[in-house]
Amino acid sequence: MTTYSARYFVCILTCCFFLAACLLPVPWIVCIAASDVFGRNHSFITNSGANTEKIIQGISANDITVEGLPEDSLSQANQQIIELIEKNGKRLAPTYKQANCTEFMTRFLSLIYTLTPKQKQQINIVTDQPLDSICAHIARFDYRPEYKGVCHFITDNKLGQAVWDLQDVQAGDLIQFWWLGGQTGHCGVIKEINLDKGYFTMYGSTPKEGFGVSTYPILADLYFFIARITKLPDSCK
Repeated sequence: MTTYSARYFVCILTCCFFLAACLLPVPWIVCIAASDVFGRNHSFITNSGANTEKIIQGISANDITVEGLPEDSLSQANQQIIELIEKNGKRLAPTYKQANCTEFMTRFLSLIYTLTPKQKQQINIVTDQPLDSICAHIARFDYRPEYKGVCHFITDNKLGQAVWDLQDVQAGDLIQFWWLGGQTGHCGVIKEINLDKGYFTMYGSTPKEGFGVSTYPILADLYFFIARITKLPDSCK
């Protein structure tokens, strides 16, 4: 008699849990994934119906109205990063074939710092692992230094600091992100982030146009590594 009662009680609890999970306004699994740990998924807003091609290429400017952050809200270093990238971006990556996203960031940071071969490898994410393997490791919260790319370069060389929360992100911050659903990654410099509307824009090199500004939705399976430069050489001040 006791055994049947226990089974009945477990069955009732299971049904209640399943019903609660279905009725929650925000998918519970997304809430679990939204952790404030450097490199973890910070995707508080999800848009699972987004078109795959738009995520890879960036959303057209006609799809979303983008407003830049006020310059007076940025640090001096971030303002200088924005000025440098807008001035030199197209020259550094006229096409994606000439400079993909990591090569573009290597060329851009070479304007600021004298990079060693090791530092260039950090930015370029030199690894023999295929993309699907990298994404599989990230999905298991295995954040190896090479996966952080340009952000690992900044923190490892003590040129800046990690940004731990998307709410603290500013224009001029450096970003490396991985989209697990599309088995792809991208890097560049943040232009704007809007958590209310669920998107961010960034400077970078894309297959569509080489250097430019692209807009991306913040998805539940988008994993971010973000860093902020705090030490610029005197030549940039």
